[in-house]
Amino acid sequence: MKLVWTYNKNVFGTTSNIKNLKNYYKRSIRDAKGFGHTTEMYSNDKEFKELVDVFHFVDKETLFWDEYKMLPLKREDEEIVLVDGDIIWHQSFRLNKAVDLVIDTYEVDTWKSLYKEEVEKLTALGIEKVIPEWDGKRRQVYNTGVLSFNNKDLQRLYVDRYERFKQFVLNHRDAINTDRCTWIGAQYLLTSIVDVKGYSHYAYSKKIGENNGIYTHYLGTMKEKGSYNPLTY
Repeated sequence: MKLVWTYNKNVFGTTSNIKNLKNYYKRSIRDAKGFGHTTEMYSNDKEFKELVDVFHFVDKETLFWDEYKMLPLKREDEEIVLVDGDIIWHQSFRLNKAVDLVIDTYEVDTWKSLYKEEVEKLTALGIEKVIPEWDGKRRQVYNTGVLSFNNKDLQRLYVDRYERFKQFVLNHRDAINTDRCTWIGAQYLLTSIVDVKGYSHYAYSKKIGENNGIYTHYLGTMKEKGSYNPLTY
């Protein structure tokens, strides 16, 4: 099983936060290799080059901070799992192949803070004219800290809709918050497509940040506020 990380050095805050995040990435990658996984990365930071089995240097401007994830998703020739750098492994990852899509977990209490305002703006601007699956409904949004497509038709559909979403945001960037559109394109859009089209999915964690026996996702402020030190794991 190949695990794929992406990292854009131009988007992550203060020096101390960057150093801490990189330590999580390194721990995540090293542990994955220790459990027998092939590791791959798309990044503009060569610090990771010797750490992974396959390194793709990316020199590309982006609109959304996690846009590099689209690069491996445009490849359909092999089975991959996209992994956030703050996923810390407890054992090897086993892919549930009985569903169309696998995700990390579900967002909780983030609709108003992360999604509502821009989703409503995008709906008012008529985004459904270019993305037929868009209905603007409130949803329990997927967290895609772990993401893999067993259904290649769904994968192709999502990549197509993401590119349409990006172009729509570019066309209306004066009317919306493009930073918040990062989460909408990465997670709300995918959730809507799966919901509207009736695809099946499986979440590895019942709640955000739990130890599910396979990994723990130290997302967001868990990396700054918790006592976990990825260097001494």
